[in-house]
Amino acid sequence: MGLCGSSDKKGKEKEVRLEGGVQTPAPWQHPTPLPRSQLNKMRREFWETQPAYGGSAEIWTNLQAAVEQPDMRAIILESSGIIMPSKNWREIYDSTGYRYELPPYIVSDPTNVVEDIEGGQQGQAAAQPNSARSDGDGFYVQQPN
Repeated sequence: MGLCGSSDKKGKEKEVRLEGGVQTPAPWQHPTPLPRSQLNKMRREFWETQPAYGGSAEIWTNLQAAVEQPDMRAIILESSGIIMPSKNWREIYDSTGYRYELPPYIVSDPTNVVEDIEGGQQGQAAAQPNSARSDGDGFYVQQPN
């Protein structure tokens, strides 16, 4: 993991965390508390149905490997010819220019994920953020306090 400098609109320096050459996703909140088992199911269903999204099956497989193996991420992305001009999970292209989109739940946990406990009951949700805004995809991005 590393750090990279960038500037906001006011010209102030801000830190951007990089994991395997990719920005750490911004915290986000699901509209309702999401049990870990449901989150895992959503992820499995996404990767199992990825051919319906278009693009290369090989690139989808490599994207899944890059998401699931942070220590190998930079090598996987580079060797696959995956292009991420903004170094984030929202802007992904292959060498032919096809754009791939990964929903937030694929690349990070929501702030309100609920850990499952034995017996199928749900544990306590993570602390709720004070304010959140929709990112336009039905998910909520945590706003800094």
